[in-house]
Amino acid sequence: MRKFSTFIVKQRLWITIVFALCMVASAVGAFFVEVNYADTVYLPSDSSLKQGLDTMYSEFGEGGNATVMLSGADIEEMMAFKSDVESVNGVSSVIWLDDIFLSEELGFIRNALDKYNEGVEDPLTDGEAVKFLM
Repeated sequence: MRKFSTFIVKQRLWITIVFALCMVASAVGAFFVEVNYADTVYLPSDSSLKQGLDTMYSEFGEGGNATVMLSGADIEEMMAFKSDVESVNGVSSVIWLDDIFLSEELGFIRNALDKYNEGVEDPLTDGEAVKFLM
């Protein structure tokens, strides 16, 4: 261990030069790295998953996920909307706050939101308003 530390101390200039050259090479090489975000590139062409994803991308331009925001709805209306979305044919799952929090906590959150948003006329344009996103 002592020989190794002595080597590092004696050769610190060369170690610094090699490190700097590696850093420059990495910085230059970073511009030539391409990230492939296509899900289907690595699947075989006869795979049903690839064919389904290709169809979904060509028809919708996106993957199979959707994000929905409700404005002007209270928690009960959002829960009803969640139930409606879950009942749509082809929807496999819907995730919302009630999947994470207990109903008592949702009641607490509703009361806290009502208290926080008192006097707010338009929750979407008022920067002080707090609303839930689904």
